[in-house]
Amino acid sequence: MIHKINAIDTGSCTMEFLDLSTIRLQYADNITIDLAQMKEDFLAYDEFTEGRKLHKLIIAGEQTDMTKEARLFAQTENQKRSKLIYCEALVLHTKHQVFLGNLYSLFAQLNYPTKVFSNEKQARAWIKKF
Repeated sequence: MIHKINAIDTGSCTMEFLDLSTIRLQYADNITIDLAQMKEDFLAYDEFTEGRKLHKLIIAGEQTDMTKEARLFAQTENQKRSKLIYCEALVLHTKHQVFLGNLYSLFAQLNYPTKVFSNEKQARAWIKKF
């Protein structure tokens, strides 16, 4: 199946296909994502990806954060979608983001590899291994 739309924007996140098996999620700068926004983002993700199994590249916005409820919701939703994810690379910028990203990678109990990176080039190289 070929997608006619290559990118969408939810206001907090721009989602785009880099190729047929890789999606890039770029979060906006200087926002705090709450539970309602995270739910909207996951609905958009599901519609946009049409249930395809993908490599996920997530780029955090500069100084962007999530509420605790949004983080827990995202973790649960990713667990539900684990059969549809080859791997997940997180590009994080602040110490706070890196701390939370490392906790997520260690304790989220996901059935796919996750790794935190400081730049997109390294993250893309890692994704190609899967």
